[in-house]
Amino acid sequence: MAPRDSRKRIIVLFEDDPGTQKEHKDQIKKALPKSVRVVEFTDQVVDIQGPAEAHLLKLLESERYDRGKIGLIVCDRDLTRFKKANAQSDRVVSEVAERLGVPICLYEAGGAARPGLLSLEMIGRWKRTEIVVDSSDGQKFGQVCAGLYKGFENIRAALRRIKNQEFSKMTPPDILARILGKEEELDRIALYGAGEQDALQELLPYYEQSRSNVSVIRNRYHRILGNWLNSSILRYPGILVNEVAAASYLGIREEDFSEDSVKKLFKDAFYKGPFSDCGQWWWRRELDKIIAAANCKTGFEYSKKKGKHVRPCQCVEKRHAKAGYYCMIRGKPVCEEHSRGGISWFPGGADLARVSLSEYQKVGPFVGLY
Repeated sequence: MAPRDSRKRIIVLFEDDPGTQKEHKDQIKKALPKSVRVVEFTDQVVDIQGPAEAHLLKLLESERYDRGKIGLIVCDRDLTRFKKANAQSDRVVSEVAERLGVPICLYEAGGAARPGLLSLEMIGRWKRTEIVVDSSDGQKFGQVCAGLYKGFENIRAALRRIKNQEFSKMTPPDILARILGKEEELDRIALYGAGEQDALQELLPYYEQSRSNVSVIRNRYHRILGNWLNSSILRYPGILVNEVAAASYLGIREEDFSEDSVKKLFKDAFYKGPFSDCGQWWWRRELDKIIAAANCKTGFEYSKKKGKHVRPCQCVEKRHAKAGYYCMIRGKPVCEEHSRGGISWFPGGADLARVSLSEYQKVGPFVGLY
C-alpha cells in the first residue's frame, strides 16, 4: 500500500472483480487531478459483532480509508463476491455512506436511467435520489465519476465560505441558491424541495443536534445539496434544461441545436456550476434574456436571425406539432397537448418535465403516473 498522504482526498472504489477493479480505478484516476487518490475497498475480516453495516462502518473508519478524507464512494451494484466484510450489497454500502455523510454513486453496465427505458426500478431510483452511472463506456464512466467528485467538492468548498452564524439561519434553498450564484432563482429552487424529496429529508434526524452544534448538520450539507442538485434540479427540466430539453424549449430541432455554431449563440446561458463536467445544461431564465434582447419570440427565430440554418423542433408524438417540453421517459421533445405533466414523482418546479401521451397510456396505471 502506498504511503498515506494526509493532504490528499480519496475516492473509495467498491468492485469485487479484480480485473474490473483495476480497469475502473485506472479510468477514474485518469480523469482526476493528481491530488486525489483512488483506494480500492479490500474484503477484510473485522473483529466486531453485529449487522453488516457495523462491519463496513468499522472498516471505512480505519486508517486505510480515513473517514475525514473520503470525498466519494463509487460502488458496483453487485458485490456478491465479497464475503468477509459482509459488503455484498450496494444497499449496505449506501447505508454506511449516509451514516458517514459521504456522497456515493452506484454503477452497473447499462445501469444509468436512460431515455426510452422505463421500469419500476428506474422510477424507484429517481424517487430515492440515487445517482446511478453507466459503466459500459469506460472513458465516459471515469469522466462522470470524476465530475461527480468535483461537483461535491465544489459544494463543500462553497459551504466553507458561509459562516456558522449566517448558515444557521439559512434554508437548503437559500444555501443552494448562494452556491449557484443565482439568488434570483430562490423561489423556483424552493419548489424543487416541496413534497417528498429524500435528499432533503436526510437532514431531519440531525436538526435537533444542530441546535447546539451546527457542524453536525453542515458537515453533511455537501452530500445532501449535491444529491438534491444532481438528482432533482439537473434531472428534471425547469430552472435548468439539458441539451434535448433546451432544444425543445427554444424550438430548435435537436440535431440542429447540437451543432456547436448554434450552441454558441446561447453560450451566455450555459451552466458552469457543480456537476457541469457530467453533462450540459442551460439556465432557462438566461435563455429567455438572450431571446428577448434580440427582440425575438423564440430561440428558433433568434437562430434564423443570426443566419443559422435550423429547423423547428417537433413533438415526438405528433411530428406536425411544435414541442416545448421534455418527456422524462423517452428523453425526447413533446408538446403540451400530447403529453402529461404534474406527475406525482416530479418536483414542483419542473414545469417543463412531462410524460408523452403514448407512454402515459401504456404504463401509467402500473407505475403510478398520476
